Amino acid sequence: MASHPNITPFDPTFDSEKIAALRNALSSSRPPLDDALPEIQDPSEHGITPKFASALWNSWHSTFLWSTAAAKIAKWPHFLANFPSPDPSTENDLSIHFPGSFYEFSEVITPLSDPSATPSFHIIVPSLPGFVFSSAPPRAGWTVKDTARIFHQLMLSLGYQYYAVQAGDWGAMVARELGAQYSEHCRVMHLNWCPGSVPEAERGEESEREKKCREQREAGWSGSWVRSCIATSASIYYENPRHDQFAAYCSAEENLIRCPVGYTSMGFDTAPNSRRGAETTVAKGKLVWYKERDCAGHFACLEDPEGMIEDIREVVGKFWDR
Repeated sequence: MASHPNITPFDPTFDSEKIAALRNALSSSRPPLDDALPEIQDPSEHGITPKFASALWNSWHSTFLWSTAAAKIAKWPHFLANFPSPDPSTENDLSIHFPGSFYEFSEVITPLSDPSATPSFHIIVPSLPGFVFSSAPPRAGWTVKDTARIFHQLMLSLGYQYYAVQAGDWGAMVARELGAQYSEHCRVMHLNWCPGSVPEAERGEESEREKKCREQREAGWSGSWVRSCIATSASIYYENPRHDQFAAYCSAEENLIRCPVGYTSMGFDTAPNSRRGAETTVAKGKLVWYKERDCAGHFACLEDPEGMIEDIREVVGKFWDR
């Protein structure tokens, strides 16, 4: 990694007292025993079932070992990057932790960085401002455009004049800004979340995929405990467009992605999209690759790491030089 005075190694450890407090909180809680609406034929239509909640509670309470998770996190090198404010009149700086949360990529980091595989990558996984070890946004009005700016600055600071991006959820909104504002450096990206909708006048007859996507969007959970970052991580929802505004935001001319884009539409995502819907969010001809997978959902790199590794390699391998 290129040497930089504002980038320092970091030990990603958690306070043992906070871990103990979390376990105590779990021990004092109890999962629901009965359906709230027993007359409903399919309780899953009204949220998670008592059976699922009990299984999740038992897993956290009886099976999960924090020491195992901590060892897995610590096997990768972690760093804090401190970015001074571009406004010299303010003292607010932003610290970005990097080895959503970096842990979402825990199942793909090692395979994608394997030098014997083709293509292999140098992997940088930043946590968004206000998430996990990254500091909170330093001011009100901090949007995904600001996060994209510092992530771009991070890549340049590390010595990467050109880079590829993979993202979902809010990371996909940041990736969109990288592809819209810094496409001379962001060479190609792969997304597993891409909100967008075909204008009603152009829809015609819906494909089965488009119908499924619409129904899933119309159907419609989370917590940040140990790091006490639930408020800072929630700020991204306040300072940026609301979910019902995403499609319009992503299809606005200034937000269109201008580098080659590959998109994997996950069938169990919170808002899966079709090829036509995704095309409305990129510059003409820039959606160069599209695939549908129905085996996973919103956290694709955790839920289907093998599929994501395959798709990322294919997209970057084919379109890096385009």
